[in-house]
Amino acid sequence: MLVFTAGVFEAAALAQQASVLLTPDTFWVHLACALHIPTVAVYRGKEEFPYKGNIAIWRPLEASVKMVLCE
Repeated sequence: MLVFTAGVFEAAALAQQASVLLTPDTFWVHLACALHIPTVAVYRGKEEFPYKGNIAIWRPLEASVKMVLCE
């Protein structure tokens, strides 16, 4: 589902209604981390990952977030 919101507070209110979030968008990943919402973050493969592949440094730290790297 593609979602457009008027701002961060509206996005947070919408996210809090979700039982799980599946997204490639880092805004939603960070928001879900802050709200402790179980999340699957989908990113391009290691070679394409920003910041020269330092996934261990830039990955979400919240235990409820799992990352999927696609090739």
